[in-house]
Amino acid sequence: MSAVIQSLSRAEQVTLRHFKEMTNATDNDASISLLRECSWDLDSACEKFCMNISSSPEPVSEDSEDSDDENEDYQDDYFIDISDCDHISTSPAPSAGKLFPQEFENVEEALRFFVEKYEQKYCTQGSVPPFFMENLKNAMDLARRVNKPIALFLTNTKSVGMNIFCDQVMGNRSVLDTLRANYVIFPYDVTESHHLARLITDLQSANLHDIISIISDFTISLPESFPLLVSLTRHNGKFEMTNYCQSSDSSDSTLAKLYGAIEEHRIANRDQEEILRERREREEIRRLQEKEYQESLAADIAKIEKLKQEKEAKRQEEARRQQEMEDESRLKAEEFQRQKSLADTLPTEPSPQDPNILHVKFRLPEGKQLLRRFRQVETIQVLVNYLSSQGFPADKFKFFNSDFPKKNVMEKFSMENSFGDAKWPVREQIFVEEI
Repeated sequence: MSAVIQSLSRAEQVTLRHFKEMTNATDNDASISLLRECSWDLDSACEKFCMNISSSPEPVSEDSEDSDDENEDYQDDYFIDISDCDHISTSPAPSAGKLFPQEFENVEEALRFFVEKYEQKYCTQGSVPPFFMENLKNAMDLARRVNKPIALFLTNTKSVGMNIFCDQVMGNRSVLDTLRANYVIFPYDVTESHHLARLITDLQSANLHDIISIISDFTISLPESFPLLVSLTRHNGKFEMTNYCQSSDSSDSTLAKLYGAIEEHRIANRDQEEILRERREREEIRRLQEKEYQESLAADIAKIEKLKQEKEAKRQEEARRQQEMEDESRLKAEEFQRQKSLADTLPTEPSPQDPNILHVKFRLPEGKQLLRRFRQVETIQVLVNYLSSQGFPADKFKFFNSDFPKKNVMEKFSMENSFGDAKWPVREQIFVEEI
């Protein structure tokens, strides 16, 4: 570090560094001399430096006269000849670095790059403005949804005012809080002509022609006025420019313009809010009416459905009963046929005078009784078949004799034995019990 710089105070050294960054100056002595002339006021020194550069002789192009004629014939307020934008700055470009990549696929990609570089270069106070990170159309959609104005923040790294405005205005706590609470902030860098052309295309698609005219004027005639902070407020659903701040505006002036745009946005949307309120009331009435109609319709449908279900349930119950009756009738017919077939196979009942007979009394369920005579030579199976022919099959009933304790006939006797072989009593009682 030179002795001259070492002799400066700490604050003067910081001011010198900022001055050299903004002006791209390399001569320390000349820079210190100019700053001392301006009493170490950075803004005045930068402005005087630019005036000195602008007053220096520049080569005149042979086509300059033709260019002046073209400018006189300029009629379209919404068109910028982008080919003129690469050489319009009359001041040297400071070494601020690019805020947009040279080429990018989409705006979101460029804005991610923008925020990263902006934070590195300009956020000396550590507060990054809450930039919206999607395209302009999405920013406008968001602003409509949240009912806020848009702050269009346009940067140009060729402007000597970038450092001061970004640090002292955009980094101001009051400005940041105002933007954060009341605006959707959409940033864009217009340093490169093809980036500017892309923005103009998006602005034309959004019908923001008045903004295109402002950008055209500043880009061609006053590039040192960047960055621009343009307020867009919504009037009858359409965004329009309310005012703008430029690099020469102080934080107080910027706040005043931001508040002015907020108030204009509020006033412009007051009638719209009343219209929206009335619309919401009408929609609420329609919604309630529709809800009542739907509830009534649902109740009617439910009633009809219930009747249908009851009718179907009744039909199914009747069908079930009918089926049960048919099944019962069929089973009875089958049982009757079985009993009849079985009765036809039984030997005839012997007469009471036959000496080789035995008498059996059958005590049936529900207190009924049957009397039957059997021959001594007949098998016990005849007795079982007789009971089955009377509706008491062995698979559903048990047969007990009169012994004490009672014994199951089917278990005590072999069905193939005759009554005589089984020493069956001449008179016996058989108890028939349902299983």
